[in-house]
Amino acid sequence: MHVDELLPAGARAALVNVTLVRPRAQGAYLTLWEPGTARPNTATVNGDESRVTANASIVPIDANGKVLAFALATTDVIID
Repeated sequence: MHVDELLPAGARAALVNVTLVRPRAQGAYLTLWEPGTARPNTATVNGDESRVTANASIVPIDANGKVLAFALATTDVIID
């Protein structure tokens, strides 16, 4: 995901709302983190199978305004 058009120059983090839309597995989660760093052991949002779950989070970004995403299960994701 690339968010640099939305952030002021020099920003190091972004406040995002992350929504898991009907994950295909129980105990699904999504983690967002800064490229070039290790994936954290914490989830940005946790969800349950076939439910819609949202969470707000402050996510570190790289100098190009990018973040990485990992989802434990197949799911649709909304990040705004």
